[in-house]
Amino acid sequence: MSVSNIVIATNLTEYFEDSSTLMDYGQVTELIVNFIKNEIEVRKSKGVVIGVSGGIDSAVLAYLAVKALGKTKVLGLLLPDKDVTPLNDITDGVEVCKRLGIEYKKADVDSPKQGFNKILDRTENKIVAGNLVARIRMCILYYYAGLKGRLVLGSSNKTELVLGYFTKYGDGGADLLPLGDLYKTEILELGRYLKIPSAILEKKSSARLWTDQITEKELGMSFSQIDLVINKLSEFQEEKKYNQISEYENDFTGLDSLSVQRIQKLIDSNKHKLSFPPVCELPKITVG
Repeated sequence: MSVSNIVIATNLTEYFEDSSTLMDYGQVTELIVNFIKNEIEVRKSKGVVIGVSGGIDSAVLAYLAVKALGKTKVLGLLLPDKDVTPLNDITDGVEVCKRLGIEYKKADVDSPKQGFNKILDRTENKIVAGNLVARIRMCILYYYAGLKGRLVLGSSNKTELVLGYFTKYGDGGADLLPLGDLYKTEILELGRYLKIPSAILEKKSSARLWTDQITEKELGMSFSQIDLVINKLSEFQEEKKYNQISEYENDFTGLDSLSVQRIQKLIDSNKHKLSFPPVCELPKITVG
C-alpha cells in the first residue's frame, strides 16, 4: 500500500472524541462480560488469572472479569521489576484488587531475571532484555493458571494487536483476549464508564520493560492518532482503495505521510505475531 501522497490535514483528536460518544459502553460491557462468562463455561475452567500492572488495560479487564465471574474466581498477579516498575504502579494495582475484593499476589520478577542473566550473554539491547522480562511474567501467570485450573486473561487491546506492540509468547501469551476488539482510545472511555480510579485513567501507558518507557513516546504518536490511522488503513484495505489513498487525505487529519507509513510498516512487519508458526507439510511418503 502506497501512502506517499498523504499530506498534513486538520485536527485529529476530534475524530475519536466524536466517535467515542457513539459507542454504547453499557452494551460493550455486557458483550465482554458475556464473552468471558461463556468462554469459562465452555472450557470448564475454574476461573481466570490476570496480570494486574497498575495500568488502564488490566484494570478494565479485572473489573469486567469480576462482573462476569464474581470476585472469588479472579486472581490478580502483580509482577513488578524493581529496576523498572515505579511504586505507583504497584499501589494502583493493589488498589484495583482491593476495590474489587479479589485475591491477589505479588511476585517480583527480579530473582528469575537475575537467574537468567547469570547464564545468558549480556546485552545492551533493551528490547531483547525487556522481552525476557515479559516472558518471565507470562511463565508466572501460566504457573498459577495451571495450579488453580484457570485461564489466563490477556489485556492486549486492538491497537496493540494490530501494531504487534506486544512480546510474542510474553504479554501476547493468553487464553482469552476480551479487550482485543477495542482501540486504546476506546479502552480509556470504557474505563471512565466503569469508574476506574482517576490515577490509572490519567497515567501514561507503558509496558514497563525498561526505565522511562512510555508507549506514545516510543511510537512517536498519540493513541488517538495511531487509532485513527489503523482504522482508516483497515477501511481502505476492505474497500480496496490502495491506489486512491491520496484522494482521502483528510481522513488522516493532522498527520504527514511519514507518520502513516511508520504505522503501516509496524503492521506489516509484525503480522507474524498474530499467527501460528507455519508447519512444514510433508507428502505421504511410504517405503518403496
